[in-house]
Amino acid sequence: MKSEPMNLLFIFSDQHSKEKTGCYGNPYIKTPNIDSLAKRGTKFTSAYSNSPICVPARACLATGRYANQLKLWDNAFPYLGEEFDSWGHRLENEGIDVTTFGKLHFRYPEDNTGFKDQRLPLHVRDGIGDLFGAIRERDACKLGLAKSVREPKIGESSYTKLDKQIADEACSYLVNESVNKDKPWVMQVGFVLPHFPFIAPQEYWDLYNEEDLPLPKNYAKNERPEYPFCVDHRHYQGTDEELSPEQLRKTIHAYYGMCSYVDSQIGRVLQALEESGQLENTRIIYSTDHGEMLGDHGLWYKSCMFEGSAGIPFIMAGPDIPEDETVDVNISLVDIFPTILDCVGLKPLEADEDLPGATLLPLARGENKENRVVFSEFHASGSFTGGFMIRKQNFKLIQYVGYPSVLFNLEDDPDELTNIAEVSAYAEVLNDLRRELFLRVNPEAVDKQAKDDQTTLLNKHGGREFLKGTVPIIFSPVQGGAK
Repeated sequence: MKSEPMNLLFIFSDQHSKEKTGCYGNPYIKTPNIDSLAKRGTKFTSAYSNSPICVPARACLATGRYANQLKLWDNAFPYLGEEFDSWGHRLENEGIDVTTFGKLHFRYPEDNTGFKDQRLPLHVRDGIGDLFGAIRERDACKLGLAKSVREPKIGESSYTKLDKQIADEACSYLVNESVNKDKPWVMQVGFVLPHFPFIAPQEYWDLYNEEDLPLPKNYAKNERPEYPFCVDHRHYQGTDEELSPEQLRKTIHAYYGMCSYVDSQIGRVLQALEESGQLENTRIIYSTDHGEMLGDHGLWYKSCMFEGSAGIPFIMAGPDIPEDETVDVNISLVDIFPTILDCVGLKPLEADEDLPGATLLPLARGENKENRVVFSEFHASGSFTGGFMIRKQNFKLIQYVGYPSVLFNLEDDPDELTNIAEVSAYAEVLNDLRRELFLRVNPEAVDKQAKDDQTTLLNKHGGREFLKGTVPIIFSPVQGGAK
């Protein structure tokens, strides 16, 4: 079925665990607007980030390419628009209006990234980003991350204020500027929540009874996995110690409130689209850059290959998208580039022939449900060796360079509690997934390239020892500083 060109509203949040939405099965969370969007559209249950950390994930999204192809390894390697084009470039070259609101996490608005009309943009700090995260040795830790977990608050943060401004401007654009264009338009609305700090406005905190909220799965010290990459992760963040159930629920409470807050802003934008009279000629996508572990397996934030971190929500809706449907085919952020081109009626160029992704419109309409392989990688904060993931059918391989393989059957074990890598019955599956990994990368070579590039960047900014004496940033501040 040929796709009819039409407008696209692309809503992209930050650090939203798909398990913290009602439409993905959480009975406690209150996300009515996201749930309503899923009800009138198609929900993808096996969607993934190609690199579960902000800056590389967003570069993968923009270009349709993997982080190792881009050589953008961590939060100090923003996309500059120089070597590979973005989908913004493709649309710009065809005279299709692209307007972005909020977080992009590139370097500067002035860079030729293909996104000329940036409103309220949030990019890496000072055009440099998180240099500390490029230090890959074990004696460099971000203990401020543990402090943030222990200090959830009620109130407004610079992020909640920015998200309201983003929604305000996006709504104004939809009602006043997007109408009567002679070509399909695309707008990306980049919210910052539910990215930490764990601060939720009172109204959204009050939506929840703290005692009712579920504790993290597999969290207690006698339950949590001790895979080497998990030990590294906790060591880097200073989250080795077990928090009390009361403390855990307070932090979970804040995150739930933040999810509800961003859901309310999404609802405002969707309402503005309807008020503009363009609902019937606009497709909508909702997704995020990566998830949030929120204590599961004794881990916090992102930066690993468990479902809570690498898995993401992904919803499509529109006039030609089936309502209240679910697709369980594996997809990832690199599929967005060809999907956006398809949405506005553009064909890929010859330079796009090697893109690893594919348009999702046929899948959303129930067509071409072929077996797809998803790839993810991680080369940043708290990962002392390169981490890789392959998802094929229901099996997921997690492979860190120099560490034993970890293999899960997500159909039988959705909570990833049992590593079957050493089970002889799965030897053929393990070997097949390893082959799939090596078809895409040489893990050792990519790990070395990442570390060499990070060392070069660190030396450019004063060297590793100098940076170890500085206070590392925990999250990108909005202009004027985060509160």
